[in-house]
Amino acid sequence: MLTFDPNIMDVIGGKVSSPFAGSMTLEVDAAEGRVSISATTDAPEDAEIALPRILASIAVRLTGSAFDPAQFSLESLTLTQFGAELPVEDVPVTPEWYLRGDALADGVVDIFDALFIAQCLAEQKPFGTNENSCNPVNAASVRQDGDQGDRVSIKDALFIAQYLVDIRYESFD
Repeated sequence: MLTFDPNIMDVIGGKVSSPFAGSMTLEVDAAEGRVSISATTDAPEDAEIALPRILASIAVRLTGSAFDPAQFSLESLTLTQFGAELPVEDVPVTPEWYLRGDALADGVVDIFDALFIAQCLAEQKPFGTNENSCNPVNAASVRQDGDQGDRVSIKDALFIAQYLVDIRYESFD
């Protein structure tokens, strides 16, 4: 189960990829801040199931302000097969932190985030979650683009600059 604070983060979509014959579902309880993935299979008990590296992807939107860090964390992981719980190797439970507008992911929203977004859009810097990459969740959530999901654009950089000179609130409204 993944958990998040529904006051400052929202799950706006997701998909799962089933590694076996059967079905998988992704359930989001936005009010409670929980995401769960469940699966059923018609495979025989002795069938080997190789899990893919990416089992699910979830689209999130930060809805808080430039001062509200949001956490998306793995609370529990349980695998069951034919009603019996399977052993799970130790899974590192490292929470992912996000801050709306913090494209550099350095814990503060400043003019360098706006400049970094512009560099990423000009393909001078990469998008990603590692160091020296433009964090796509933090950058795309500045200017929210509607129900189809958020995209990083130069308007996100402009909204950050406007916030820094007090033309916009810390919620980027």
